[in-house]
Amino acid sequence: GGLPALGDSIVSVEGLMGAPQGPPVDTILRVNQHEGPFMKIQDAIRAAKVGDKILVAPGRYQETIRIDRPVEIMGDGHVTDVIVESSGKDTLVFETDFGVIARITLRQRGTGFWNCIDCVAGQLNLEGCDVSSQSLTCISVHKKEARPRIWRNRIHDCGGVGIYVYDSASATIEDNDIYNNGQSGIEISEGANPEISFNRIRDNSQHGVLVHDNGKGELRDNEIFKNNLAGIEVRESGNPKIVRNKIYQHESSGGIYIHHYGRAMIEKNDIYRNSLSGVTVWKSGKPICKQNRISRNGEYGIHVKDGGWGTFEENDVRSNGRGGLLVTLESQLKVVQERNLID
Repeated sequence: GGLPALGDSIVSVEGLMGAPQGPPVDTILRVNQHEGPFMKIQDAIRAAKVGDKILVAPGRYQETIRIDRPVEIMGDGHVTDVIVESSGKDTLVFETDFGVIARITLRQRGTGFWNCIDCVAGQLNLEGCDVSSQSLTCISVHKKEARPRIWRNRIHDCGGVGIYVYDSASATIEDNDIYNNGQSGIEISEGANPEISFNRIRDNSQHGVLVHDNGKGELRDNEIFKNNLAGIEVRESGNPKIVRNKIYQHESSGGIYIHHYGRAMIEKNDIYRNSLSGVTVWKSGKPICKQNRISRNGEYGIHVKDGGWGTFEENDVRSNGRGGLLVTLESQLKVVQERNLID
């Protein structure tokens, strides 16, 4: 889960937009606070043509970046060498078709309702960056046209949510460290449908991942651990696919919570060593839960109560503190159980 080095492959605007017509023009605009020719990143963006590269010298740049044309912006050195920060506004706004941001530390400072990165359109490729925020989100992704690729970044220490995907947006969120955020690590709502894989989502003050209000999404092959609330919570008609994740060590909560008309396909996950139950369903939650290994949780492997529904098939639900699968009386006619291994 390290960050890309200077020589690592970076997705290019030209690669995203197809082969250029005629001879390639490889323009590099240089930003250097002391030597120029551009003292600020935004000045270089204003001068850039489609596909230009902007190379940013080490330094601390106090500005808001608004990307309104397809360009690549790269830090010249290690991710910690180039710091862009703002106070009282968003640090970076992305509102064009394609672009790359790589090897830069981005910070949002101060109070108010701001994002460190606000992605409202197109395919932003955010690679190898360090993103933090004292306000609403580290990264906000919204509107149907937005479809960023968020790859191998550190996303941390936000006052609110690490990554919030909503308003029918999509995103590819892969191989990031998402930690120490004041609310959830990732939140999905309002028809958004991100692909979330190979991330480490830990030590967030609320959920690892929260899906609600018709949020969707696929969560595959993530490690979700040591969050203050549930590893994954689904409610209010959220309906994600949850496949092959490790969900563990939630010391004051359970692994997965499904409730208030939440739905989910929960398949082939390893859910273990949570202080409460591995999977808890109540109040008209209705998951399909297949082929999971749910073990060593403090209470039950699976607990269905208070009018919860669900289908539970071929799960290995052994070695949990109070038992394998408990369905309370008011939920017994709403639950399908087949071929589970229960001790």
